[in-house]
Amino acid sequence: IELHERYARDAAFPGKAARFLRQLAVKCPRQQVTRDTVFQEFHAKTGLALSLLDDRQKLPREQIVEPLRRRIISQDAAVDAAADVISIAKARLNDRTRPLATLLFLGPTGVGKTHCAKAIAEFLFSDAERIVRFDMNEYVSPRAAPQLVGTFDAPEGLLTGAVRRQPFCVVLLDEIEKAHP
Repeated sequence: IELHERYARDAAFPGKAARFLRQLAVKCPRQQVTRDTVFQEFHAKTGLALSLLDDRQKLPREQIVEPLRRRIISQDAAVDAAADVISIAKARLNDRTRPLATLLFLGPTGVGKTHCAKAIAEFLFSDAERIVRFDMNEYVSPRAAPQLVGTFDAPEGLLTGAVRRQPFCVVLLDEIEKAHP
């Protein structure tokens, strides 16, 4: 229940927890479902690192910074910002009603903004491709916002639909400075 309350916002209680427990019961017939089984199944469903999910596992900041620094060279501010966000999420001090983080990487083309997003995705999900990427060059008109987030008549926008299909991901709005305000 705690995992679904904290991370799974795609459905309401008690249905989402009951559905998850039913899946566990089907997957583990005649077997005791332990706390570790629940974490493993939730990890398999979401991709989130077990070190984030399990409050019994310690995740010192150094264990966050080191893998990020191996992938992100000479971008200490970006590494520190990402490590801070992940540490806050691990400590469960973030706002449960909002995304884990909103990071704004700025700079000219070729400095590694997309690479930073991929490194964060790899740390959180063990998969650098767990990214929903939008090239904001394609959204320069005033109709861009409704196209991304939907309208009253057509509520499924490109961004909202992508996040609904893959809620556990890093969302990358590439070249955002070129999009319509």
